[in-house]
This record gives sequence, C-alpha cells and structure tokens, in this order.
Amino acid sequence: MKNIDNCLKFQTNDTAQFRYHCIQIFEEQGFKEVKLDFSRVSDRSLSRWHSLYLKSGQKLTFLVPKSTKPNRIRHMTIPPKILSFLIAIRQQYPHLSKYKLKIFLDEFCQQEEFPIFSVSWVSKVIKKYSFFFDSGRTMKKNQSTDKIRVLTCPKAENTDLGYLQVNGIKVIWEDKTIYFLCALEIVTQQAFVKRVPSPSSL
Repeated sequence: MKNIDNCLKFQTNDTAQFRYHCIQIFEEQGFKEVKLDFSRVSDRSLSRWHSLYLKSGQKLTFLVPKSTKPNRIRHMTIPPKILSFLIAIRQQYPHLSKYKLKIFLDEFCQQEEFPIFSVSWVSKVIKKYSFFFDSGRTMKKNQSTDKIRVLTCPKAENTDLGYLQVNGIKVIWEDKTIYFLCALEIVTQQAFVKRVPSPSSL
C-alpha cells in the first residue's frame, strides 16, 4: 500500500513530473538542451533536483515538492479579560450573533483600553473555544392545540427514555419522489426508518 501511495503521489503531481522530465533531458543531452526547452529552469535548480533524485536512490517520490508550511506558526492570543467577557455574554445570550456581539465587545474594549477587534476575529474565538450554550427555550407552535416546538435537542444524559428526534428525507429516483421518516431515540440511540407517502404522515 505504501508503494501504491508513493506512485500515486508522483503521478498526480505535475511539478514532480516536470522535474523528472528535465532530469531525463539533462542526463541524455545536457543542460543546454534543458535551457533551450525550458528557459526559466536555472542551473542551480536542475542540479538540486538531480542531486536529490540520485541521493534518494532514483525514487520519483522525492521529486514531489515538500510542504512550505513553517515549523512555527502564529497562535491567536486573547486577553483573559476579553475571554471572560465573551464567555459571560454568550452564556447569558446563547443565540447572540457575532455582529451583535461585536457591538458589546467594542464598548468593553474602549473601557478597558483594548484594541478594537473585527467580526471575523470574534467568530474565530467563538468556534475555537466552543462558546455554544443551550438556552433551553421553548416556543409554542399552535396555541389552540398546545403543541410545543423545541428549538434545540436536549442532551441524552438530561432526558428520560422515550424522546424521539424525527427527520424527513426526500429522495428523487427515476423521476419519482420518495419520502422517508427517520426517528432516533436519543437515549438508546436506536433508529427506525419507514417509507411514507408524505413528510407529514402520522
């Protein structure tokens, strides 16, 4: 499997194939012919490719360009006061968007003499530290029948047995529309799927 993977790395990489083509011309006809065919290839680059090819025992995978990612990358540093402020406000208002959150953050930064941060920075902090909290709010869908719509699914450890999470699936096959209802019991994780005539089937 390693040999197959190495072969695929070379075959799917255009840069490695170009380098090998230049090396073949260089070994057969010399550097002048390489310069005539590819004027942008320098003597230094070609000698480096050729030396790498010979030192590796003529393995083509060594011609594949290596990653240019630096060994040390910058990490986002967040002042502890700002981090505590974002945690507190997200816990109080779990569904507050990053745009509205920035308005409160700008005012806080001005009071604490911090620099102003962008909306994308606020979004990165929320995702990095998973500032997603369940508010547990419910909303009535139809007051005449007293049906309650749950906005967020409760956690399994806080739920009694028998809570079903239902989802409808629409599939189009050979110009025919097929509907499925999938029910998942969130405590035992047992699922049940049935084909139905419509998504609203009882």
